[in-house]
Amino acid sequence: MKKIISLALIMALLILTAGCAGPGSTTKGDATSSQTTKSGGQTTTAATTKETTKSAGGDADDTVSAAYGAYIEAKSEMITNLMDGMGENDDTAMLVLDLLGVTMLDLTMLPASLFGLGETAVNAGLGFLGVTDVKYSENGSQYKVAYKDKEGKAISVEGTYDKGANALVCQSSTDGKVNLHAEYYETPFGYVGQYYMLGDDDAITVYQVSVQGTDGVLGISQSGDYKPLTGSESVDFPKECEAWYAISEKKITGLTADGKEISFTAKGE
Repeated sequence: MKKIISLALIMALLILTAGCAGPGSTTKGDATSSQTTKSGGQTTTAATTKETTKSAGGDADDTVSAAYGAYIEAKSEMITNLMDGMGENDDTAMLVLDLLGVTMLDLTMLPASLFGLGETAVNAGLGFLGVTDVKYSENGSQYKVAYKDKEGKAISVEGTYDKGANALVCQSSTDGKVNLHAEYYETPFGYVGQYYMLGDDDAITVYQVSVQGTDGVLGISQSGDYKPLTGSESVDFPKECEAWYAISEKKITGLTADGKEISFTAKGE
């Protein structure tokens, strides 16, 4: 069970990384190089630095894409830590499947990992998904990626980034209907995040997450109104969900959807 879960998570992260790192990797290259040309009997040496290879949105290391990527990396590490601990316990191994949903939403939010990198990078990052009619725009702190998926549905992912707070608030829509709110805020202890998803039948799924190093809490609810985060949430705020799972220095605690409390110490490697 643990190996199957790990493989599924690795596949999800590989696809996400392809979107985050792929286009950006073409914008850096060597820090400094030189090129010598002759024109009109004169020799001109042009120094090429990474300043000339910035994307349309600026330095790839100083974009909303980089900030969002840091959050995703921290969240993924915490959830992997939690899943590994739960997966090695016979009483909680099957519950790990409930945690996979929040990792798969990172694929839905793949366009957000390309915010700030420019239209060329967005087209390259989404190209491997087989989508068409990709359109990218940014206006100050607002970003939007729109495209048509393989089924011809119109997908749009929009986001507003607050650089001072290091916070990104997004919404995703299909054929004009908003079906996902996704956001994160940097906090003094790490990060808080939330995903509020509406299914085709208006079924609600809410994931709330707090990250403190490799520790943190993941909460899951199947009801409730959308309430945007503020960035002032505590590390325990996901425990207000109908079900939640937490890890702190290998100590795993939680409350299942059917009201069963769990508490044990993960064995680790």
